[in-house]
Amino acid sequence: VDDAVSAGNIDPTKLEEAQFNLAFAEGDESGGVHNHLYTMALLNDVIEKTTYTVGVDDNLNPVVMEFALYQNYPNPFNPSTDIKFNLPEVSTVILEVFNISGERVATLLNKQENAGLHTVKFDASNLASGTYFFRIIAGEYQKTMKMILLR
Repeated sequence: VDDAVSAGNIDPTKLEEAQFNLAFAEGDESGGVHNHLYTMALLNDVIEKTTYTVGVDDNLNPVVMEFALYQNYPNPFNPSTDIKFNLPEVSTVILEVFNISGERVATLLNKQENAGLHTVKFDASNLASGTYFFRIIAGEYQKTMKMILLR
């Protein structure tokens, strides 16, 4: 078989029958990963391919059931960090950053967003080291968390 397979190419003159199994994961629009098993058999210069779906994992993008704001990462950060939040429904989202004195230093979002998990990058290149607070308002939901910019 090694003589017949060279750099991924099959030389049909060296094989009467061979079977190759390839398994890989592919994403789709649902966000799930579908595992397929591909079998290829070479019989008398005819390649026959059979595909079987052997598993589906749709838990990669679970349905969001509640509002949530997560701790930024990394924290402490320099100069940027990611802020993640969940929305169970389409909502107008306001995401703002405040300094220790309560002054708003950035508005990261002020628009309608679809349901799901969202990530917003906060670039604090123009701010001094210190403690900052980020606040989300989405419908009736409101939450504030602390983050530290450390240069």
